[in-house]
Amino acid sequence: MSDSTSTSHTLLGRALDFNDKKAWSELMQKYENFIYYILRKNNVNESDIDDVAQEINLDLARNLKNYDREKGRFRTWLAVMIRSRSAQYFRKLKASNNKIDHYKSNQILLHTEDEGQVLNYIEKEWKDYITTQALQRIENTYHGKALDVFKRGLSGESIQDTALALDIAESSVYSYRQRVKKSLKTEVRKLILDLEGAVQ
Repeated sequence: MSDSTSTSHTLLGRALDFNDKKAWSELMQKYENFIYYILRKNNVNESDIDDVAQEINLDLARNLKNYDREKGRFRTWLAVMIRSRSAQYFRKLKASNNKIDHYKSNQILLHTEDEGQVLNYIEKEWKDYITTQALQRIENTYHGKALDVFKRGLSGESIQDTALALDIAESSVYSYRQRVKKSLKTEVRKLILDLEGAVQ
């Protein structure tokens, strides 16, 4: 077992002991952005998002002792908890007879009972989150056109069109894309190790 994985398992174990406030705080900090990311992706109102996130934290505090790493990844277990709390939030909106269209926009979150579909949904959200966080981390690393070139590629723009738009050689476009892609993959691996290594 690697040092990072051992430390992470220790973190989760210590977080179960609520006298260890430092471990609990560290665990919450690791996953706070993920919680907010999922809530925003599922269109929870900004005016309500802090309250919903706090309810999820309380759910986590109450139920963390029930997490079994042998049955699955911690982030999947947490995402199911976020889904459950979000569903309650939207049911309250429906019950108040307002923002019905907002409620209906979350069909997969609320009405899907197919476990495979739910897990695929969670997996996609996790990958999107990790990629977004990694891209934010490397934004300050690159200057000039490199990051712009890479983002244009993500949007589907061809090498030829990017070269024409930015007035650079096609070989430079290819080089920029490969360089940023390599950095992005490195950051993704770091994020996964930091988050998942702690609790698997």
